[in-house]
Parts: sequence; C-alpha cells; structure tokens
Amino acid sequence: MCRAASFVITQKNCYFSRDNDSHEQIIRENNLGNPIDAVRGRADVSPTEEYVFAEVVPPNDDYRLPIEQWVYHLDSDDKLPVPGWYNAEIAEQMCREKLPQWYTHHVITSGEHHSSGDISRIIIGGVLHLTGQTGGDCWANEGGTVNATGQTGGRCWANEGGTVNATGQTGGRCWAGKGGTVNATGQTGGGCWADYGGTVNATGQTGGDCWANYGGTVNATGQTGGGCWANEGGTVNRRSSSNEIPKD
Repeated sequence: MCRAASFVITQKNCYFSRDNDSHEQIIRENNLGNPIDAVRGRADVSPTEEYVFAEVVPPNDDYRLPIEQWVYHLDSDDKLPVPGWYNAEIAEQMCREKLPQWYTHHVITSGEHHSSGDISRIIIGGVLHLTGQTGGDCWANEGGTVNATGQTGGRCWANEGGTVNATGQTGGRCWAGKGGTVNATGQTGGGCWADYGGTVNATGQTGGDCWANYGGTVNATGQTGGGCWANEGGTVNRRSSSNEIPKD
C-alpha cells in the first residue's frame, strides 16, 4: 500500500502527485510513461529508465510531527532489486527537497476545503468537504474533519480525535482509530472499521460491513442489512431506533 508521502525516483530526479499518493498515479501525472513498462528487471527496459518507489512517513503515522522527523524508506511492497544507479543518500535528499511542496498540496491545517474524485489529503485542522471519493486516502487527525458524501472507493481515516462524517457510502473504507470517530449515515456498501479505541456511529445501514476490533466500538442504529462484527475486544451496540438502549 502506498503511504503518504509517496515519491517516484528516477536516475536524475524524483516526483510526486498533487492529487494522491499512488506511485502509478505519480508516473502518469508527471508523464513518465506507462507504469507497466517500467518494471525493474525486464530485459527490454534500460536500467536508466527504471523507477524506484519511495516514501517519507512520520513515525506512528503521526502527521502532526514536523516533516524533519519523518522517515525515508523504500516502498515495502516493492521487492525488486534497486537499479545500479540508486544511491540511498542522494535519493533521500531529493525526496526531502520535494517534501515541503508535497506537504503544501496534501496537508490541510485550517479553513474549509472542497475536493472530489481520486484524492489523498491529510487533515490535521480545518474541514475537508469530499464529494464522490473514488480512490486515494483522506486522513482526519486531532480535530480535523472530513465530510465525505457518496464515497465509492478509496479510504477515509479518522485518528487521534479526528472525525469523518460519511453519507451515502457505497464502497471504499472508513476507519476510526486511536480515538477517532466515523459518523456513517445511509451506508449501502463498503466497510467501516473501528480499531484501537475508535468509534463508528452507523445510522441506517442497509449494506456493507461494520467492524469493531481491538477495543473499537460500533454504534449501529436502524441497521436493516449488511453486517456488524466485533473481534478482539471490539464492541457492537445495536439499536432499532435512536431511542433504544444499546445492546451488545
């Protein structure tokens, strides 16, 4: 899984996407060619044309930390040997030089913002109004809020006191962890997850799945379809209406 902040490194430069953190999207957005045509080790691909996938990620996914504390590493899903030209020190320097630009496009710290489609954003303050999310990742941390309408794909995350308000979710995933909250209304598909003390408040669920794991809690009101699951210390409270006392 591509993690923010993601970069594609070539022999002479590194690149990122203004929209999301998919390495494949970075290649397309920067006109680097077809991602399929740049698989390392292919006999018909010159090593100088090969890409390296890298990420600069904060410890414990805490995006509130200064970017100087974020850690550089190669994409863990990329198991191929690096090209002969690859130098870890030079590659990290190139990524860190681009990291402030990535931060400007991807991290929301205040105010109200509107986005749609295949998008990745980190919200550590302020509000993101997200319509028709089809892919990418949106994170709400420490007072940040994502209002997601008509999500069909991608992921919305609420951590460390962040909130995701999801309406009409038909696909994709919403996660609440480490004290985050997802308020899901009219879910017909996709999945809502509450982990590590996170909470999902699901109203009018007719399809999809709600999961509570590792101390997470799902409060399900008016559920007529789909599934609610509690594992590893998670709790599901079901109500037939908003006035009913919750039951495990």
